[in-house]
Amino acid sequence: MVDYYDKLLGSIAAGLLVGVMIGAVTSIAFHQGVLFGSLIAMVFVFDALFGHPPLPETDRDMVRSDPDDQSIAVRDSTDRLRFSDSHTVGGRTERQSAS
Repeated sequence: MVDYYDKLLGSIAAGLLVGVMIGAVTSIAFHQGVLFGSLIAMVFVFDALFGHPPLPETDRDMVRSDPDDQSIAVRDSTDRLRFSDSHTVGGRTERQSAS
């Protein structure tokens, strides 16, 4: 199965290849063709990095099953995220009230 990132990697290689072919086949200088292909590939690299970056899959334990749940994800002493229905504001602990 070919997914988005496979196509993106192929597009980067194809962009570079188009630039090399332009430089090799036409009257345009080879280094200018490679520059053109690099600019094409750069568009796909920026899309991969900033437009659609690969994100880790969501941990099922971290997903709220109840959309009305007002709990907050906090880190505990083991540096793991856990959900808490209370949080600290200005040095005092406040509990979320259920409506």
